[in-house]
Amino acid sequence: MTLVTGATGILGRVIVLELLKRGKTVRATKRKTSNLEEVRHSFKFYTENPDEFFNK
Repeated sequence: MTLVTGATGILGRVIVLELLKRGKTVRATKRKTSNLEEVRHSFKFYTENPDEFFNK
């Protein structure tokens, strides 16, 4: 398992997605004020099915 801190940041969200694409188990931290919908939306730029990875 990989822990990613700052997973809603620009770099963090790309790292999380790449790890998930490689089949890794990921745990991620975020701040209370972070917007997860922004992360979900940004996954659309990197994969055809963002929900497949976002919901893992």
